[in-house]
Amino acid sequence: MRPAAPPASRSDLATRSGHPRPIFSLPATEKADLAPHLEQVRLELKDVLLDRGKHIYSVYFPLSSVASLLNMVEGSGGVEIATVGNEGLLGLSVSWGIDTLNPQEFVQCQVPGDALVMDAETFAAKLAAGGELSWLVHRYTQAFVTQIGQQVACNGLHSVEEPTDPNLDIVDLNKQLRKVRQLRSDLAEGRGVWADTEAGRAGRELTEARRRAARSSSMAENAGGWRERRYHRKEAAAWTDRMAEALGRWKVHGAPEAGRLDGLLAQGEEAVQELTTRRDHRVESLAELDARRNGASRMLGTFERDIDALRDRLDGIDRPFEAKGQAERSFLRARAGLDYNPDHGIRRDLGHGLGR
Repeated sequence: MRPAAPPASRSDLATRSGHPRPIFSLPATEKADLAPHLEQVRLELKDVLLDRGKHIYSVYFPLSSVASLLNMVEGSGGVEIATVGNEGLLGLSVSWGIDTLNPQEFVQCQVPGDALVMDAETFAAKLAAGGELSWLVHRYTQAFVTQIGQQVACNGLHSVEEPTDPNLDIVDLNKQLRKVRQLRSDLAEGRGVWADTEAGRAGRELTEARRRAARSSSMAENAGGWRERRYHRKEAAAWTDRMAEALGRWKVHGAPEAGRLDGLLAQGEEAVQELTTRRDHRVESLAELDARRNGASRMLGTFERDIDALRDRLDGIDRPFEAKGQAERSFLRARAGLDYNPDHGIRRDLGHGLGR
């Protein structure tokens, strides 16, 4: 159990150093309203603040501590995809209505220090009430998305000392790209984190005007009578005018955000393409290495067969002194078959001459 300091008082919030910006950038009245719901805690190195797939019960505002959002990758203790200090908060998805952490992600303390903690339900209720806190959290969401995009691009474009399997990198990068694509889609429809922003409202108005204008034009073309055609044409013209107005607001508020997200998507897709090329080259290198190994194995097999054949031939040839001894023994055995006598018959001849 982490030791907790007493709840932060109003004077504490006014004088504390290393304060979290989402809290200390608020007007005095909102800070005073939040103070009773904040509690100071000490975070230690490697403390898991939010666990994979678990319910988010608390939202953390780092003071002097720093935490990381990590994604689980096979063969590692987690790949860092974002870092949060006193500029932000932990448990940001609560502001989107998501109170459970992604099953592949977790939040861990990387630099020990203090943080303010608030009950997640209380935090959600304060956001729903509107005010400066809601606006600041939306602004921080935009910065957080940018940080994730930069981290995605860096993970894809920069190699590490011990390269991982490109397939794992591609899977991880595509996962991050899906998040950015979802944010881009939500921006165009004015949903999710963009719902209460100027960019989101401009996106909603433009999307709705386009749909209505296209529908009215289609109905005018397919109308049965001239009165009906005239009615739908007027309706289409009115929606076209509204679309032009919405487009003007979109260019001011929505287009910059859309351009930034599109840039992140382009960087990420380029990184995926580079990883795919690297993977293909790796496969080709492995295939070439296998071919060389197979060739060497075949050469070794041929060499071993040649050695075995040579040994067989050598086994059929006696050593010189052994061959000489065998030849002498063979000659003596052959002479024995001809009634060989060591005195060459001399004794027998002399015996005949002496009358023996």
